Amino acid sequence: MRRNPNFRVSEIEMVCGVSTSYLQKYLRTLVAARYIVFISKVKKPYSNREYRLIKNTGVKAPVYLRDGTGLYDENLNKKIITKETNNMKFKDLYKVLKMIKNDSFLSLEDISKFTRVSFENIKLEFLKSKGLVLDKLLEEDVYIFNSELADVLIDEIKKNSIKTDEQMEELWKQLSNK
Repeated sequence: MRRNPNFRVSEIEMVCGVSTSYLQKYLRTLVAARYIVFISKVKKPYSNREYRLIKNTGVKAPVYLRDGTGLYDENLNKKIITKETNNMKFKDLYKVLKMIKNDSFLSLEDISKFTRVSFENIKLEFLKSKGLVLDKLLEEDVYIFNSELADVLIDEIKKNSIKTDEQMEELWKQLSNK
C-alpha cells in the first residue's frame, strides 16, 4: 500500500495470503480509522474494489485488534479505536457503583447529574450484562439496581487496588469464574 497508494483488493489478497473475510474486516477498519478511502465505482466483485492510502504513519502496517474495536499502530505506538465497545470506563463505572450502592432506584439522568458521568458514558447494556440492573419501573425512566452487588464490587475494587480499565476487565473475568 505504501509503494502503490491506489490498490485493488485482489492485489492485497495475492500478496498477503489472508482470508477474504479477514481482509474485509481489516479494510473496513482501515476505512473507519481513516487510513484508506474507497475510490472505485464498482463494489462487485469484491476483489475489484479499489482503495487509496491516505494516512501513511510509517513502515509497519497497523494491526487489526481481535476484539474488533480498531487497530494498533506500532509506528505511533497507539491504539486507534474505530468501534465503541459496550464497556464502561473504570473511573465512570466506579462513580456509578458508588451511586448504586447508596440508592437502588435511580434514573440514568440522576446518575449522570450526581456522578458527573456524561449520559452517553453510562452504558446501560453493560450494567445489565454484569447483573447490576434488576428491573425497570414501568411508568418512569427509573431502574432498580442491585446495590448489594455494587457494594461487593466496590469492596473488590478496593481490595485489589483496581485503578485501570484493564485491571477492571481482569476483575470481571475473575468474578465471572466464581
